[in-house]
Amino acid sequence: VDFIKEDAEVTKTISVVEPKLKLTLDGPDTRYTDTIADYQVILENPGTAPARKVRLFATLPTSGKLVGKVPPDARFDATTRRLSWTIDQIEPNGKPLAFSFHVRMGGMGRIEIVAEANGDGGLKDEAIKHTDVSGMPDVDLVVSEKKRALDVGGTTTFEIRLRNYGTKEATNLQVLATLSDNLKVTKARGG
Repeated sequence: VDFIKEDAEVTKTISVVEPKLKLTLDGPDTRYTDTIADYQVILENPGTAPARKVRLFATLPTSGKLVGKVPPDARFDATTRRLSWTIDQIEPNGKPLAFSFHVRMGGMGRIEIVAEANGDGGLKDEAIKHTDVSGMPDVDLVVSEKKRALDVGGTTTFEIRLRNYGTKEATNLQVLATLSDNLKVTKARGG
């Protein structure tokens, strides 16, 4: 047998396609307690084949509360504090899918929102967003008097009360009282 190299070799080009998941989690870096933070999970397939049976989860912090209605096409499990979405198929290099939700910030500290996506064939991606939650003072001032109407030469006592309804101490407060010309301070006390 005569060996002819060109007749013995066959070359074929094979395209290998692969789905991929890319997850991005957007949200604020800082918030104050008892304010609402807007978060958005963006999911896309930068691969070359469709990603099938994708499950998307967003886990809320224990100090945060989901605000408003559960987002469209989502389910919320209060025990695990997880929002979940199911997507049948994500086309390769298609338009990114966006999933928004809103969280009311609870206590102070650094909170963490975790998003993860899983698909058929072991596809997986995860994103984490940290938000620093700061306290905020909320000072209320109430002035009351024992007698509202006085005779000339009469006396009354004014009481000024300060109360902080916020989640952070109120410091360096100055209380100033301006009296009309017909009133005179005889004594003052308090902190």
